[in-house]
Amino acid sequence: DSSDQLIDVYDGNQFYPHLLWNLEPHTKPYWLNQPNKLSLGNPVFEYKKSLELDKRFLVNSDFIRESINIYDDSKTKEENLYILRELKEKYKRKDTLGRYETENESYERLMKELKDARLFIEDITSKPVKYVVFPGGGNSEKVKLLAKKAGYKLISKGIAPNAFNSKIYQIQRYSAAYGFPKKLNENLNILFLKLQLKRAKGNYMVTKLFNLLRK
Repeated sequence: DSSDQLIDVYDGNQFYPHLLWNLEPHTKPYWLNQPNKLSLGNPVFEYKKSLELDKRFLVNSDFIRESINIYDDSKTKEENLYILRELKEKYKRKDTLGRYETENESYERLMKELKDARLFIEDITSKPVKYVVFPGGGNSEKVKLLAKKAGYKLISKGIAPNAFNSKIYQIQRYSAAYGFPKKLNENLNILFLKLQLKRAKGNYMVTKLFNLLRK
Protein backbone atom coordinates (compact mmCIF):
# COMPACT_ATOMS: atom_id res chain seq x y z
CA ASP A 1 0.00 0.00 0.00
CA SER A 2 1.43 3.38 -0.99
CA SER A 3 -1.06 5.75 0.69
CA ASP A 4 -4.21 5.95 2.81
CA GLN A 5 -6.34 6.56 -0.30
CA LEU A 6 -9.04 3.86 -0.43
CA ILE A 7 -9.64 2.90 -4.08
CA ASP A 8 -11.66 -0.33 -3.97
CA VAL A 9 -13.14 -3.17 -1.91
CA TYR A 10 -12.42 -6.79 -2.80
CA ASP A 11 -15.56 -8.63 -3.94
CA GLY A 12 -13.94 -11.75 -5.40
CA ASN A 13 -13.82 -10.52 -9.00
CA GLN A 14 -10.64 -8.45 -9.03
CA PHE A 15 -6.99 -9.48 -9.35
CA TYR A 16 -5.18 -8.16 -6.28
CA PRO A 17 -2.46 -10.71 -5.36
CA HIS A 18 -0.53 -8.09 -3.37
CA LEU A 19 -3.26 -8.03 -0.70
CA LEU A 20 -2.49 -11.62 0.27
CA TRP A 21 1.25 -11.00 0.05
CA ASN A 22 0.89 -8.17 2.54
CA LEU A 23 -1.14 -10.32 4.94
CA GLU A 24 0.98 -13.47 4.54
CA PRO A 25 4.42 -12.46 3.22
CA HIS A 26 5.80 -16.02 3.54
CA THR A 27 3.36 -17.23 0.84
CA LYS A 28 4.55 -14.75 -1.81
CA PRO A 29 6.91 -17.12 -3.72
CA TYR A 30 4.20 -19.80 -3.96
CA TRP A 31 1.07 -17.79 -4.75
CA LEU A 32 0.66 -19.11 -8.31
CA ASN A 33 0.25 -22.65 -6.95
CA GLN A 34 -2.07 -21.81 -4.08
CA PRO A 35 -5.82 -21.21 -3.92
CA ASN A 36 -6.95 -17.65 -3.35
CA LYS A 37 -7.61 -17.28 0.38
CA LEU A 38 -8.38 -13.57 0.31
CA SER A 39 -11.52 -12.65 2.25
CA LEU A 40 -14.33 -10.66 0.67
CA GLY A 41 -14.49 -7.10 1.94
CA ASN A 42 -10.73 -6.61 2.06
CA PRO A 43 -10.01 -2.88 1.63
CA VAL A 44 -7.85 -1.90 -1.34
CA PHE A 45 -5.67 1.15 -0.87
CA GLU A 46 -3.60 2.91 -3.50
CA TYR A 47 -0.59 0.68 -4.17
CA LYS A 48 2.71 0.42 -6.05
CA LYS A 49 5.34 -2.23 -6.73
CA SER A 50 7.38 -2.86 -3.61
CA LEU A 51 10.74 -1.88 -5.12
CA GLU A 52 9.49 1.46 -6.46
CA LEU A 53 7.78 2.40 -3.20
CA ASP A 54 9.87 4.48 -0.83
CA LYS A 55 7.60 4.30 2.22
CA ARG A 56 4.83 1.76 2.56
CA PHE A 57 1.56 2.66 4.25
CA LEU A 58 0.93 0.13 7.02
CA VAL A 59 -2.82 -0.35 7.43
CA ASN A 60 -4.20 -1.02 10.91
CA SER A 61 -5.07 -4.76 11.04
CA ASP A 62 -8.17 -3.91 13.11
CA PHE A 63 -9.46 -1.82 10.21
CA ILE A 64 -8.95 -4.72 7.79
CA ARG A 65 -10.75 -7.17 10.11
CA GLU A 66 -13.67 -4.79 10.62
CA SER A 67 -13.88 -4.14 6.87
CA ILE A 68 -14.20 -7.88 6.22
CA ASN A 69 -16.79 -8.30 8.98
CA ILE A 70 -19.11 -5.54 7.73
CA TYR A 71 -18.94 -6.63 4.08
CA ASP A 72 -22.39 -7.65 2.81
CA ASP A 73 -22.47 -9.62 -0.45
CA SER A 74 -26.18 -8.87 -0.83
CA LYS A 75 -25.23 -5.22 -1.42
CA THR A 76 -23.72 -3.77 -4.58
CA LYS A 77 -20.04 -3.00 -4.74
CA GLU A 78 -20.77 0.73 -4.67
CA GLU A 79 -22.85 0.32 -1.50
CA ASN A 80 -20.13 -1.71 0.21
CA LEU A 81 -17.49 0.79 -0.83
CA TYR A 82 -19.59 3.67 0.56
CA ILE A 83 -19.90 1.88 3.93
CA LEU A 84 -16.19 1.11 3.93
CA ARG A 85 -15.26 4.73 3.26
CA GLU A 86 -17.41 5.82 6.19
CA LEU A 87 -15.55 3.31 8.37
CA LYS A 88 -12.26 4.63 7.08
CA GLU A 89 -13.18 8.19 8.04
CA LYS A 90 -14.05 7.00 11.55
CA TYR A 91 -10.57 5.49 11.90
CA LYS A 92 -8.94 8.59 10.42
CA ARG A 93 -10.68 10.87 12.92
CA LYS A 94 -9.18 8.77 15.70
CA ASP A 95 -5.82 8.73 13.87
CA THR A 96 -5.83 4.91 13.95
CA LEU A 97 -6.12 4.04 10.24
CA GLY A 98 -2.43 3.27 9.90
CA ARG A 99 1.00 4.83 9.54
CA TYR A 100 3.87 5.14 7.08
CA GLU A 101 7.10 3.20 7.43
CA THR A 102 10.07 4.78 9.11
CA GLU A 103 13.27 5.22 7.10
CA ASN A 104 14.74 2.19 8.85
CA GLU A 105 11.67 0.02 8.16
CA SER A 106 11.76 1.04 4.49
CA TYR A 107 15.44 0.12 4.25
CA GLU A 108 14.86 -3.26 5.92
CA ARG A 109 11.91 -4.08 3.63
CA LEU A 110 13.75 -3.20 0.43
CA MET A 111 16.90 -5.09 1.41
CA LYS A 112 14.82 -8.11 2.41
CA GLU A 113 13.12 -8.12 -1.01
CA LEU A 114 16.46 -7.90 -2.80
CA LYS A 115 18.33 -10.45 -0.66
CA ASP A 116 15.56 -13.00 -0.09
CA ALA A 117 14.75 -13.25 -3.81
CA ARG A 118 18.40 -14.02 -4.57
CA LEU A 119 18.75 -16.58 -1.77
CA PHE A 120 15.49 -18.26 -2.78
CA ILE A 121 16.65 -18.74 -6.39
CA GLU A 122 20.17 -19.78 -5.35
CA ASP A 123 18.66 -22.44 -3.09
CA ILE A 124 16.63 -23.87 -6.00
CA THR A 125 19.35 -23.71 -8.68
CA SER A 126 22.50 -24.20 -6.55
CA LYS A 127 24.03 -21.40 -8.62
CA PRO A 128 25.05 -17.87 -7.65
CA VAL A 129 22.60 -15.08 -8.59
CA LYS A 130 24.44 -11.92 -9.60
CA TYR A 131 21.83 -10.13 -11.74
CA VAL A 132 18.33 -8.86 -11.11
CA VAL A 133 15.52 -7.90 -13.47
CA PHE A 134 13.05 -5.73 -11.57
CA PRO A 135 9.52 -7.22 -11.72
CA GLY A 136 7.47 -5.02 -14.03
CA GLY A 137 10.41 -2.61 -14.13
CA GLY A 138 9.55 -1.26 -10.66
CA ASN A 139 12.55 0.42 -9.06
CA SER A 140 13.90 3.76 -7.85
CA GLU A 141 17.23 5.53 -7.53
CA LYS A 142 17.35 4.35 -3.93
CA VAL A 143 16.79 0.71 -4.94
CA LYS A 144 19.48 0.85 -7.64
CA LEU A 145 22.02 1.70 -4.94
CA LEU A 146 20.63 -0.89 -2.52
CA ALA A 147 20.80 -3.60 -5.21
CA LYS A 148 24.53 -2.94 -5.50
CA LYS A 149 24.83 -3.09 -1.72
CA ALA A 150 22.94 -6.41 -1.76
CA GLY A 151 25.62 -7.82 -4.04
CA TYR A 152 24.11 -7.64 -7.53
CA LYS A 153 26.60 -7.00 -10.35
CA LEU A 154 24.02 -6.01 -12.94
CA ILE A 155 20.47 -4.64 -12.85
CA SER A 156 17.79 -4.03 -15.48
CA LYS A 157 15.98 -1.00 -16.89
CA GLY A 158 18.81 1.06 -18.35
CA ILE A 159 18.28 3.50 -21.22
CA ALA A 160 21.75 3.53 -22.83
CA PRO A 161 22.76 0.85 -25.40
CA ASN A 162 24.26 -2.20 -23.74
CA ALA A 163 28.02 -2.60 -24.00
CA PHE A 164 29.33 -6.10 -23.39
CA ASN A 165 32.51 -6.55 -21.32
CA SER A 166 32.05 -3.05 -19.97
CA LYS A 167 31.46 -1.74 -16.46
CA ILE A 168 27.87 -0.69 -17.12
CA TYR A 169 25.76 -1.51 -14.05
CA GLN A 170 22.27 -0.88 -15.44
CA ILE A 171 21.31 -2.19 -18.87
CA GLN A 172 18.27 -2.49 -21.11
CA ARG A 173 15.92 -5.39 -20.60
CA TYR A 174 14.97 -7.52 -23.62
CA SER A 175 12.66 -10.51 -23.79
CA ALA A 176 14.33 -13.77 -24.89
CA ALA A 177 11.11 -15.50 -26.02
CA TYR A 178 7.92 -14.78 -27.92
CA GLY A 179 4.59 -16.57 -28.32
CA PHE A 180 4.98 -17.84 -31.87
CA PRO A 181 2.63 -20.54 -33.28
CA LYS A 182 3.41 -23.93 -31.73
CA LYS A 183 4.79 -25.61 -34.89
CA LEU A 184 7.21 -22.74 -35.50
CA ASN A 185 7.87 -21.87 -31.88
CA GLU A 186 11.29 -23.48 -31.33
CA ASN A 187 13.08 -22.31 -34.51
CA LEU A 188 11.57 -18.83 -34.45
CA ASN A 189 12.45 -18.35 -30.79
CA ILE A 190 16.08 -19.26 -31.48
CA LEU A 191 16.10 -16.65 -34.25
CA PHE A 192 14.28 -14.17 -31.99
CA LEU A 193 16.90 -14.67 -29.25
CA LYS A 194 19.78 -14.12 -31.70
CA LEU A 195 18.17 -10.93 -32.96
CA GLN A 196 17.63 -9.71 -29.39
CA LEU A 197 21.33 -10.27 -28.66
CA LYS A 198 22.28 -8.25 -31.74
CA ARG A 199 19.84 -5.54 -30.67
CA ALA A 200 21.37 -5.51 -27.17
CA LYS A 201 24.80 -4.97 -28.75
CA GLY A 202 23.46 -1.88 -30.54
CA ASN A 203 23.00 -3.29 -34.07
CA TYR A 204 21.35 -0.43 -35.98
CA MET A 205 19.34 -2.48 -38.51
CA VAL A 206 18.00 -4.93 -35.92
CA THR A 207 17.04 -2.09 -33.57
CA LYS A 208 15.23 -0.35 -36.43
CA LEU A 209 13.41 -3.59 -37.29
CA PHE A 210 12.17 -4.03 -33.71
CA ASN A 211 11.03 -0.41 -33.55
CA LEU A 212 9.01 -0.88 -36.76
CA LEU A 213 7.44 -4.12 -35.48
CA ARG A 214 6.49 -2.43 -32.21
CA LYS A 215 4.51 0.21 -34.13
